[in-house]
Amino acid sequence: MARRRALTAYSSNGLPYACIGSGARNLVVFGGLEFRHKPPSGIMLRMSTGYLRGLEDSYKIYFVNRKPGLPPGYSLSDMSDDYAAMIKNELGGVADIIGVHRWGDSPALCH
Repeated sequence: MARRRALTAYSSNGLPYACIGSGARNLVVFGGLEFRHKPPSGIMLRMSTGYLRGLEDSYKIYFVNRKPGLPPGYSLSDMSDDYAAMIKNELGGVADIIGVHRWGDSPALCH
């Protein structure tokens, strides 16, 4: 199997992300309670992408983490505003979204 290449970067408002896939649609994956504030890479990215492998031809898949240097009082509302700004400004305002919360080794998709 060919190794997938991931683009890693920061959005214009500071959100770290990795992107895989070559499809025409955008899929944004929020990884819930991730303590690293940098783009996912290496083994962590491989572990996080396996369940989406079949979507890479249809989607550009963005794995987005919280931005570094969160100020005191930064709220979930502030975080959602950051995510919305990234989707609007960098993805043209259109994306399918998956939220993932990990319990042990099994990801559980949230609706």
